[in-house]
Order: sequence, then structure tokens, then C-alpha cells
Amino acid sequence: MTETRTPEELFKAASELYKKGDVASAREHFEQAAALGDVQSIFNVALFCLNGIGGPEDEKRAREFFELAVSKGFHRAKHQAASLMAQGIGGPVDEISARALMEEVISSDEEVTPEDKHLLGLLLACNHEGPEKPEEAEDNRRARELFEQVLNEDEEHIRAKFFLTSMVYSGHGGPQDLKLARQLMEEIVAAKNSGEHDALHKYHLSSFLRRGVGGPKDEKLGRKLLEEAGSAGHVEALFDLAGVYWKGIGGPIDIEKAGEIYEQLGAAGHLDSLVNLSEMVAEADPARGRDLMQKAADAGSVKAKLRYGQMLVRGGGGRHDNRKGFGLIKEAAEAGLARAKFFLGVLLLISYNDGDTAEDIKGHIEEGKVWLKRALEPSEDFGTIYGLMKHPGETPAHKILSLDEFRETGKLAYLENTPEDVSPLNAQEIENLVDNYVNKVVSENERTSSKKSERQDPMDGAEQQKRQRRPKVSVKDPNAGAEENRQFVKMGGRVPGDLREEFLKMVEQGGYMNQSVALTEALQNWVDERKAEQKGSDHPKPAQGLRH
Repeated sequence: MTETRTPEELFKAASELYKKGDVASAREHFEQAAALGDVQSIFNVALFCLNGIGGPEDEKRAREFFELAVSKGFHRAKHQAASLMAQGIGGPVDEISARALMEEVISSDEEVTPEDKHLLGLLLACNHEGPEKPEEAEDNRRARELFEQVLNEDEEHIRAKFFLTSMVYSGHGGPQDLKLARQLMEEIVAAKNSGEHDALHKYHLSSFLRRGVGGPKDEKLGRKLLEEAGSAGHVEALFDLAGVYWKGIGGPIDIEKAGEIYEQLGAAGHLDSLVNLSEMVAEADPARGRDLMQKAADAGSVKAKLRYGQMLVRGGGGRHDNRKGFGLIKEAAEAGLARAKFFLGVLLLISYNDGDTAEDIKGHIEEGKVWLKRALEPSEDFGTIYGLMKHPGETPAHKILSLDEFRETGKLAYLENTPEDVSPLNAQEIENLVDNYVNKVVSENERTSSKKSERQDPMDGAEQQKRQRRPKVSVKDPNAGAEENRQFVKMGGRVPGDLREEFLKMVEQGGYMNQSVALTEALQNWVDERKAEQKGSDHPKPAQGLRH
């Protein structure tokens, strides 16, 4: 006859076996005791299954047993069950139930550990990346307070310190303090006990140092930390490291290393690396740069759609395709990329096509205003866009349509502000800012047209109307004709002197998105004038030095 053992006896036997190192037998005995309803054994089986002790790892069964232990009132199981629910381990993500369990833990008469407070803090903290919404303020305040309590009890609690750093940096749950955020991150890295997250922490500290956030810049140390984080395989650290090598930040330029990293990451599907590789390669090989950008755009990169669209409309690295290029820029804007919204808005303000009526142009301007308003929504580009629109007199619209000009000019225009200083703008502030900017850009275009009209020689009415109908920019293009501009320089002395003079006048007067557009206009004006001079001749002479 088989001896029947009580749950208590099975639990005691399992504990003895575990102490002796026979974890497989211990797990078997805990399983038997759990089947008889022993709640401590149910909890232990969950731990064994979660960690693969004495048998196979089984996250699903672990979560079921933790939840079973909670249903039987076992307090210690609440933290474990909440943690699995929050992470979606062993079942679907369920942050609502996880938070409810941790609220019970915190408010109970049982001992509350730093880990309990840390987990509830994680469940309360909202949206560290963007501006804090009013409905998030109270939860963020409580989360920040909990992280501070954890550090008061255990100053070496790296995870709590990291999340507190994030909240202090973003100004969520309390005042923003960039100096304190940097100090906390320096403490985290100096502790050297963050294990698998060491590379992540070095990456973030590098960002503080390279940008001079919360203290002076230290690009050399920032580069060193990126190299250490990158050597550990941290993808974003490698991506930034390639940029540091490319631009020579904190050390010498190393195009070869930058290319190797971008190639490696791009091959693994990191689309931003393909975008940057395209930009870097295009400096020496425009055609290959364009091919790489197309590859990234086809793979779904929104940034690449913007950049490839710009390449298409300006003919960079290949033939022009204005319709497709403009469409890609609009796709990027519709996908939410702030700089694409801004570029699209500016293009609609400063360009028009043959045959456009006054109503058509008015429609373009109104559409441009819509996109400019959308560009002022909170984003990583907000500061740059705000600066460009706030100080339009410092930067003519046609000069900010390349990515480099956008970045550099925007930084200068934004001065010492940061996005947090003025973002988010209310509806009336956005309306006023956009109206002022649009009026400035439209007035600038009108003055340019007026200056061009004053420079033109008198001509018959038909010819005058023909010239007035010619658009200042025939396509919505920020950077058209870089190659044509180079060809103009190469033509040198073979260009008729009066054409060169016309070209230089137009460049000096401004109002052109680049010199090649001015060259195209000057060339057409010059040809028109030659035709007028030769009117009546059966055999007009070809324009000397020009090739058709």
C-alpha cells in the first residue's frame, strides 16, 4: 500500500532535497505539494519553472502558478506576477492588472521592499520621450518620488537611478535638472556594476558629454565611451560612433571605419545606417549614394523617403523625377517626420509651375501653411524648425532646403533655446508664428520677382507676357542642378561675357534656391535677348559657346 503524504511533509522533503543539491527531485516534490494546494509550494514551482531549475524553463506555467498563488492570498507572489504581466512574459502584456497588484503591495501592512517601489515606479512612469501630458503629471510625480525613495534606501540601485535620470532629464514628474541628470549618469557609469546594461549607460553618458548637456563638452571622452559601448555590441552606440568617425568628433576623421560600421549595421537592417552611408558615399560617388538611399526608402525608412525624394527633384546622382520626388517628400511628411513637413511647407510657398493661376498659387500657399503648422508639433526637430521660422530674416527660405543647411542654420537661428523652453506652443502661438513666416517668405519672393522685372530690357508685349509666365522655379525643388552649376564653372571663358554678367547679377540679387537656378534663368534671358536682336533674319546665328 502506497503511503499518502501530506502537503506539509512533501514541502519539507522538497526543501531537504533542494539543500542537498538534488533540484530535480526537489521540483518533483514541490509539484506534488502544489497539486494538493500548498500555496508556498505553488510559489516555489513557479520560481523553478521561471528559472529552469530542476527541469525545463516554462514561462507560461510560471505565470499561471504565480497568478494561482496570488489568488490564494500569497503576498510574495504579487510582485512576481506583476513583473511577468508588465513584460508580457508567459502571456500577454497586462499593465493594468500589474499596476493594480503593485498598488496592493505598496499599500499593504506587509514589508515593502525597494524592488516593490521600483516596479510600481516603472508602471507609473509615462512617456519619457515627449512632452509630459497633463493627465500623466500625477503618475509621473509618484514614479519619480518612488525612484527617489528607492535610492534613499539603496543608493547603489542602478535601475532606479537610471530611470530617475531619465525623468530628471526630461522634466517629467518634477523640474528638469540637466546638471543633476548628468551627475546621476556619471555615477551610474562609475559604479561599474550595471552588468548587461553597462553599454547602454555609457552610450547615454557619451551623449551628455558630446552635446555638452548639464556641463561642459568633452567630445574626446564621449568618443571613448562610444567605442567601449560599441565594442559590447550596443547598436545605437555603434551608429553614433560611425557618425563620430565620419565627422571627426573627439578625434581624427576615419571615413573607412565609419563606412565599415554603417555597412555592418545596414546589412543587419538598421535603416538609419543606410541613410547615413548614402550621405557619406554620395560625397564621392553620387550615383551609389542615391542607390543606397533608394534601398533604405524602399525598405520603409521615412528619413530615406525624404532624402531620396530630394535627390530625385534635384537630380542628385541620377536623372530628375520631380513627380516621384515630391510624392516621397509628402509621404515622409504624412508619416509624421517633422523636417519633411517643414520642407514640404516651404516648397509649396516658394515654387510653382507653368500655367499656375493666381488661385493655384494661393492654394499652394494655404497648403504650405497647413504643413508648417504641423511641423511645429513637438519633435526632435522642433527647436530647429522654431528657430528658422522665428528668425526668418536671418535665413532666406530658398537657402534652408538642403539637410545640412537645415541643421546648421536652424541651430544658429534657435540661439540658446532648447525645445523645452518654448514647446509645446498653443494654437494661437502657432498661428501667429506661421503667418509671420509665410508673409516673410511670400514678400521675399515678390521682391525677387520685382527686381527681375526691373532688370529686363523693354520688349514687345507678347515677349513680356512670355517672360512673366516663366516660373522662377519650375519644380518644387530645394537643390536642383548641382551638376549644371559645376558645368557652368567648367565652361569658363567660353561663356559669353554678357551671359556671365547676367548670371552674377542674379546671384547677387538673391531669391534663387541655388546658383544653377540663377544660371538657367540667366541663360534663358540671354537666349531670348539674342532672338529679339535677330528677329527678321532668315538665318540667325547660333549662340557662340553654347552647346545644344
